[in-house]
Amino acid sequence: MRIEKIHIHGFGKLIHTTIRMESTLHFIVGENEAGKSTIRAFIQAVLFGFPTRKEKLLRYEPKHSSNYGGSITIRMDDGREVMIERILKSKAAGDVTVTLDNGEIHGEEWLHVQLGKMDRHTYQGIFSFGVDGIQALHELKGEELNQYIYEAGVTGTRELARLEKELADRTDQLFRPKGKKPIINSKVKHVHQRVLEVKSWERNFEKYNQLLEEKEQINQQLKKLLVEKRVTEQKKEKIQRKKVFRQLLNDKEKVEKQLQQILMLPLFTEDAEKTWRQYTKRKEDAEFEWNDIELDIWKISARYQGVSVNWPKYTNTDKSYALKEKTLLYQSLREDIIRVNDDIAKRKMEADAWLKRINGDKMTLANADTSLQSEEELKAIEERGKDIRDKMRALEEQKNQEERELQQMQAEVNELESEVRPEKERLQRKELIEKHNQSSHSKGTLYLLLITAILLSIGSWEIVMGNQLRGVIILIAGVISFVVNRMKVEANKKTFVHKRESILHEQEMEEEERVIHRLKEVQWQMKRTSRKIIMMEETLEREIQNWIQIEKELEDWRQLYKFPALPSYQSVEYYFHQVKKWQDMNHKVYTLHYDIKSKKNMLHRIEAEVEELADVLKIPVKSSVEETIRDIHETCKAEVRLNDDTLEDASTIHYLYDQKSGLEQTMIHANDHIHRIYNHFHINTREEAERAIEARYEYENCQQKLEWLNEQIKAQLLPGESEREWKEEMKRIEDDWSINESEEIDKKEEELHKTFAKVGQEIEKLEKDGTYEDILQQVEEEKADLQDNIHEWLALTTAKQMINRAKSVYEKEKQPYVIRKASEYFSYITSGEGRRLLVPAGKDQLIIEYGNGDRFTPEELSRGTAEQLYLSLRLALAESFTRAEGFPLIMDDPFVNFDSTRRHQAFSLINQLTKNRQVIYFTCHEVPDFLKSPHNVSFLQG
Repeated sequence: MRIEKIHIHGFGKLIHTTIRMESTLHFIVGENEAGKSTIRAFIQAVLFGFPTRKEKLLRYEPKHSSNYGGSITIRMDDGREVMIERILKSKAAGDVTVTLDNGEIHGEEWLHVQLGKMDRHTYQGIFSFGVDGIQALHELKGEELNQYIYEAGVTGTRELARLEKELADRTDQLFRPKGKKPIINSKVKHVHQRVLEVKSWERNFEKYNQLLEEKEQINQQLKKLLVEKRVTEQKKEKIQRKKVFRQLLNDKEKVEKQLQQILMLPLFTEDAEKTWRQYTKRKEDAEFEWNDIELDIWKISARYQGVSVNWPKYTNTDKSYALKEKTLLYQSLREDIIRVNDDIAKRKMEADAWLKRINGDKMTLANADTSLQSEEELKAIEERGKDIRDKMRALEEQKNQEERELQQMQAEVNELESEVRPEKERLQRKELIEKHNQSSHSKGTLYLLLITAILLSIGSWEIVMGNQLRGVIILIAGVISFVVNRMKVEANKKTFVHKRESILHEQEMEEEERVIHRLKEVQWQMKRTSRKIIMMEETLEREIQNWIQIEKELEDWRQLYKFPALPSYQSVEYYFHQVKKWQDMNHKVYTLHYDIKSKKNMLHRIEAEVEELADVLKIPVKSSVEETIRDIHETCKAEVRLNDDTLEDASTIHYLYDQKSGLEQTMIHANDHIHRIYNHFHINTREEAERAIEARYEYENCQQKLEWLNEQIKAQLLPGESEREWKEEMKRIEDDWSINESEEIDKKEEELHKTFAKVGQEIEKLEKDGTYEDILQQVEEEKADLQDNIHEWLALTTAKQMINRAKSVYEKEKQPYVIRKASEYFSYITSGEGRRLLVPAGKDQLIIEYGNGDRFTPEELSRGTAEQLYLSLRLALAESFTRAEGFPLIMDDPFVNFDSTRRHQAFSLINQLTKNRQVIYFTCHEVPDFLKSPHNVSFLQG
């Protein structure tokens, strides 16, 4: 199986990405976060499904696309082309569509048949590996490192060791022969205690029944006592009702007597009381207001004796207010005149200083045109000139750069020409390589060794069976075969040395071809650079002519807008703005002169108005205009205030006389109504009226109290009873009833309740763990739970035995092949003849044996060598997976920590493996030159 194309609709950061793989060894190169790990995960997801959320793996859902999934196109071993597409629709793992080259369409079942027993964990453990496994090597030490490398040669992952540890932990949690805390041990002890409790409960049955009988007797006594208590309570209740009736009847008699006494006094009606109070209050309020008005009239009349208003001052009040408002204006004008004079002097000095800085004639500069049109034309000329200068500067820099590169290229050509060998010497080296390639060693060593083992086994068997002659002959043949095999091994060693020399020569030839190719490429670049320099010189000459034209346009502009001789081109725009600023300064000085003249005219008009009004009002003019205005305003304001107060008080006196007359009429009318009420009820004074009103209130309160007492008496009567019967009952002798009788009943009831509670506690104590049937049921349930734990322990123990048996079968049948292949690969990568791997019998550990007999464990190797051992085991395990022959190997930069020599050997080994299977190699480093071709490298953009 070989992957030919990957197309990603949307997966992680990759959107609409296509990668074609036209060779069995394909490199995918990209910086960090370019998407290498994403492509690895994509291949796995298409083959085995998107990870579900329960699997706790990255799903790589795209953030900028709604399409989740993609397809891979593979070439099967029989030549068929198959496209497998997986996209997210209805299933969490994605929906699969398999399209064959004949147009047939299949689903998930077809893919499962092709993959066989291959699942996600097997794929990750054997055929897809990289720096994650290498990183685990750096985190482990001692025995953990030995165990990790051993498991890499068994399953490719640490799942088996993790499963064995989980089984061991769980079995220890369930049962240990002498343990106390394990689940089975503790439950056996608990069930035994429960059985003892059942036996104890059976002994307490008789006592429990006696307590139940005693409890029932106490309950009957309490019921009898309750009946006696009810009779006593009824008797007590009747006596209490009798006391209540006596109190109610006595209160009723007192209220009736009080009503008879009140009816002998004169009583105001409610309407009469309301009228009397209304007119009394109206009379009192009128008298109080009349006294206040009389006092106010006297005060106002006394305040205006001998006072008059000055009419000239009163009539000029508006003018005084107008002058008052102009005071701030007058002060502001004086301050502005001083400030503007200072500003004029300052700006004139600045303009003169600016003229000296420009160093030009005042009249000429005044006539210069600095309008917007002239400024825009100057800017246009400057921008064109700037563009031409920038082009000239850029052309000169680029020309200098090209000339420097041309010199560097010439130096590189001289160096490359010195590295190239003569043509004759290169031909001789090529013939030597072809000669070594033709003398390949024999591949029959393995077959001879197998024949030797078979002959020796058969010969030994024949001797044991009694056929000694035949057995000796077969043994001699086996020995001859062994001798021939040893001779062939020695010959193969010499051939191996020649082969290594041939490889070195091939590498040197490839390097020399690369140098020749680079020499031709640099010579071509030199010719192209020379042509570019000539073209740049021509362009530079044209730009110089354009610059001369710009200088002519600038002179025409100067004459048109009447500017003096301009300074250098670089300062033309600065000079224009300097002239324009000087013109603005002169214009500002002229504007300020005009402004100060208008302010002085306004100041003189205000001073004339003040003098004129002061003369009319006979007020002396002071040195300060503000003080004169303030005197005028205060004088007029005082006259206006005096006039307003006089008019207001006259109106107030007229209003007060009207109110006084109205109040006198109100008092007369109220007094008439009050005397009519007195005559009606035959009273003469206000005190008698107050007593009559108070008597009415007492009468109403007694009526309400009498009604409430009648309702209370009625509520106390039972059906069939009457108030008359209760009055007769009151005349009889009190019933003989003592409170001691009730207390004795309560005391007896309390003693019975205490005895009842004590018996109940004893019964509850016997029942605290439930009834006898409940305890028996709990014992049976705990026994069933214990049986489930025992079954679980037996199942886990059986699983441990099956795993150990499977490992034993693997070590006998499959491990020898994996160890042998790993030894070959490890020896090839480390360039160490005679290095091999051993697995001691009965131990889960690898031993590395060197050619001199020294042995090492993985923890004794350097980190780099341990990584190479890990790689050899993973490759050997992939080779031994017979069900998936030809399944692609996917590697994520596992050689990153190798030195240059072993990295080269590792890549050479991978190149040899591509004869039987495809290898996809992800890396962020340079691809080795001897493996690079235009069709086997894909670059990812970060």
